[in-house]
Amino acid sequence: MPTSKDLSLYVVKFGGATIADSYKIKRASSLLKKLVERGRKVIVVVSAMGKTTDELIKLASSSSWGLPQREQLDEILSMGERLSSRVMASSLSSLGVKTFLMDPMRDDWPIITDDAFGDANPKMDVCQERIRKSVEPLLEKGYVLIFPGFVGKTEDGRITTLGRGGSDTTAFLLASSLAANLVILVTSVEGIMTADPKVIKKARRLDRLTVAELALLADSGAKFIHRKSLKYLSGDVKVKVVSYLIEDLETSGGTIIEGEYPPLTVDVHHRTVTAVVIAGRISASLTDILAPLLALLRVHSLKLIGLLTDGLNITMYVSGELPKSFLEELHSLYVESGNALGISVRSGLSSIIIKGSGLSERPGLLSQVSAPLKTHGINIHGVITLGS
Repeated sequence: MPTSKDLSLYVVKFGGATIADSYKIKRASSLLKKLVERGRKVIVVVSAMGKTTDELIKLASSSSWGLPQREQLDEILSMGERLSSRVMASSLSSLGVKTFLMDPMRDDWPIITDDAFGDANPKMDVCQERIRKSVEPLLEKGYVLIFPGFVGKTEDGRITTLGRGGSDTTAFLLASSLAANLVILVTSVEGIMTADPKVIKKARRLDRLTVAELALLADSGAKFIHRKSLKYLSGDVKVKVVSYLIEDLETSGGTIIEGEYPPLTVDVHHRTVTAVVIAGRISASLTDILAPLLALLRVHSLKLIGLLTDGLNITMYVSGELPKSFLEELHSLYVESGNALGISVRSGLSSIIIKGSGLSERPGLLSQVSAPLKTHGINIHGVITLGS
């Protein structure tokens, strides 16, 4: 824990639900004042209050003869965060905190993006240079900076929005560019949970998590921190996810996230891979079919690489050559029992494993792998996708 004389830099982001009304805004400003009183440097990033963004989308859509233009919609939606940043600055100022409101209309606004309106991408090099140039001097003068999250601007001055998780992106960009000690994400939950507490009663808070693990959760559809935002988080900046109901941003518990966004890697599995197809006439439920198959693999100490099924056939890929005793038992288990038409085995295969988060966001990735294989006359036996 930093000492009272340690001028640590914290970037604190408040989600929309945590500043939805005057009570919550006062609570947020009180929490921030405690950090300031300990001598911390603080940057605050705010989302639009409550359901403001949804209301602005509804208003813009219902007021237009047809769909509103995306560029104009970004200008409208930015007003949600720009309003909440002003309210937060006013609340903090009323507590005697020296605040500075950053707004995209300022010439020194540092979050510069491309023109992909609605899902704009920050230009990292430009952002980092401008953040250091415009933000660092204000921090040195003792200001608490208030940033509207989610909002960017093109180099020719047009307002953009950063897409899902945009306020997290703003916070991570600022923290990574300034080598902040910690990003604190203030949410309506006590941290990142093992499951949705509304669905699973025994869901519990995770105390620690790596960015790679969090990215896997994001890939699987869990809505904690959007995957795109994680790309802008430097590996040496820690993140803490806390509830707005805590008493102290610095000392209260939450979920700590550390590490960096997992890069895309391509590995060749050098050991021989064997493909086994259990074909046709599978009349039993998949649960009844797969349970004895997995048990048989375990008995023979075989490593299952992947498994595919269409409800009628099962194709599995196993590391190494398969012993005859395993195949005999497999035949007895499925064919002789009448649960399959036959079994085919193809050995001597190799596997290429592509790992990394967000594979579904990389169009043409499979063709980049298959094209050189085609050039060398190598056929693809099967493709298994996971976590995309």
